[in-house]
Amino acid sequence: SIPPARNHEILWKVIQKLSLELPGFSEHFKLKLIGKTDIGVRKSIQKYHLEKYCELIEYIPHAKAIEMQQSAQMLLLLVNNSGNAKSILTGKFFEYLAAQRPIIAIGPTDGEMNRILQDSQAGACADFDDAKALENILTENFKKFQSQNPLTISSSGIEKYSRRSLTREMSMVFEQVLSRHEK
Repeated sequence: SIPPARNHEILWKVIQKLSLELPGFSEHFKLKLIGKTDIGVRKSIQKYHLEKYCELIEYIPHAKAIEMQQSAQMLLLLVNNSGNAKSILTGKFFEYLAAQRPIIAIGPTDGEMNRILQDSQAGACADFDDAKALENILTENFKKFQSQNPLTISSSGIEKYSRRSLTREMSMVFEQVLSRHEK
């Protein structure tokens, strides 16, 4: 879902700019927003005249969402612009890692999400107000798309973020706590 806290104005500004200035972008760009989309997001899309580039899909079953993630050229991850944003790691983030598609994120560049994106080479993050960084990320990925369709990434180390691996790690923590308690 995209609530008001994830409606980052720089996204719409940058998409509008690239659609007007980057050759080929307007012919190939399509943003699919799947799930509940706040009215403010819809108004931003209209404000920047991006309706022809955006498809709003209210609801699809989870299995279909995963299928669409895996077939996308890039995945957009919007983090709430809030005080605890540096430590936010959503379930969606881990699904995106598993999809092995390039992740384009808007969030704190000094947070956990960006650290994992950098370590795993799974994508890039622009800070909430850094339109130039977002423009560079999208431009670079678009140029890759033009020469390498479909886009691919060479992510590494993402298996340690799988549900199985994280559950194993959490189980070990529980075992350590329980063994200390028994002593």
